[in-house]
Amino acid sequence: MGNSNEILKIENLSLDFGRLKALDNVSFSVKRGEILGLIGPNGAGKTCILNCINRIYNPSEGHIYFKGQEITGLKAHDIPRLGIARVFQNIELFGGMTVLQNLMAGRHIKMKTRFWDAALYFGKTHREEIEHRQKAEEIIDFLEIQSERHKPVDTLPYGLRKRTDIGRALCLEPEILLMDEPMAGMNVEEKEDIARFILDTQELKGTTIIIVEHDMGAVMDITDRVVCMNFGKVLAEGLAEDVCTDPEVQEAYLGV
Repeated sequence: MGNSNEILKIENLSLDFGRLKALDNVSFSVKRGEILGLIGPNGAGKTCILNCINRIYNPSEGHIYFKGQEITGLKAHDIPRLGIARVFQNIELFGGMTVLQNLMAGRHIKMKTRFWDAALYFGKTHREEIEHRQKAEEIIDFLEIQSERHKPVDTLPYGLRKRTDIGRALCLEPEILLMDEPMAGMNVEEKEDIARFILDTQELKGTTIIIVEHDMGAVMDITDRVVCMNFGKVLAEGLAEDVCTDPEVQEAYLGV
């Protein structure tokens, strides 16, 4: 990759949907341990970038590198095993299952027990479940949802369901966490909580975070750098305060 501090590199990435060019020769890199914000107006291509990274979309051109390894041709189910997790804009939890059960589901790629061993459930299988349960409980404590651990998630308010969704992604123990508008639809108090958990994830777990977010106040508060997109292209890149004062960014995104 050339730079040992880079954990992810996007190189000349393009994505076409027929005549629509969703991404147009996009290039940028992500530093290990940073929070990188992807900003820009609706339809700028921000979510498309996340979808290309975790292989929901297959880019028309370009390359994606993770820790020096090209991942552009991998299958979607290969990406979490590398250490890349995703929090989608829409909450996708098992509504009838408890918070703890949803987090345990996030540990599935870490489980090594074979089917028949799991069916008999003793010895190694039992020890492995205890180990994964402990990891899930650590995430529950981290996100301060102890009192909700045994509640079905569809009975919880939106903010706590979003915390659970983040918790399930963290149960993968990712090196990179992709977050698509994690504060959408929240009130001020809920946004402050999520911002705090995002910062704690970076500082205490050393996780690299790529976040798509429209709340510019939150972007200014929590990101180390931002990449501003417009019409599928990179418009500006740098510190949030510098990018937000760029005349082109103000015209395209802030309406100035």
